[in-house]
Amino acid sequence: MNELCKKHSGLLYLAIASSAVSSLSLMAATLVNNEGKNKIPLIIFGVIFWIGLVCEQVFYWRSHKIAKEIARNSKKSLSERVSIFNFATYTEAIIADVIFVVSLIALVVCVLIGIGEAILQYILICCIVLTFRMHCILNGKSYRYKKTVERKVDRNNG
Repeated sequence: MNELCKKHSGLLYLAIASSAVSSLSLMAATLVNNEGKNKIPLIIFGVIFWIGLVCEQVFYWRSHKIAKEIARNSKKSLSERVSIFNFATYTEAIIADVIFVVSLIALVVCVLIGIGEAILQYILICCIVLTFRMHCILNGKSYRYKKTVERKVDRNNG
C-alpha cells in the first residue's frame, strides 16, 4: 500500500512538472520568435507544448487509476463530484486559482488598453494556461485523495 501511495504522489508531481514544461514552452516560443523569421524554434516549442500536455494527462490518469486501486484495497471510495468545478480545496489550489484570476483580468485589461503588445500578453497567457491546468490537478480527485492519505499517515506517525 505504501509503495502505491509513493507511486501515486510521484505521478502527480510528474503531471505538474509536465504541465510546467508545456506552459513554459509557450513563453519560450515568444522570446525566441524574431518576428517570424525563423520557424524552426517555433515548431520545436510547439512540439514540446503538445508533448508536455499529453504527458501531463497520461501521468494524471495513471495517478488517478492508482488512487482508485488504493481506495479499492482500503475499501474506501473516491468522491464522484466533477473536479473542475471545485475551487480552493487546499492552499496550493488557492494560490493557483488566485494567480489564474489575476492573470486573466490583467490579460483582458492589457488587451483592452493595448499595453504590453507581445511579451507581457504572452507571459500572462503562459500564466493562465499553467494555473488553469494546476487548478484542474490541485482541485482534482486524485490530489484530494493524496492529501487525505498524507493526513492519515501524519496522524498515524505522530
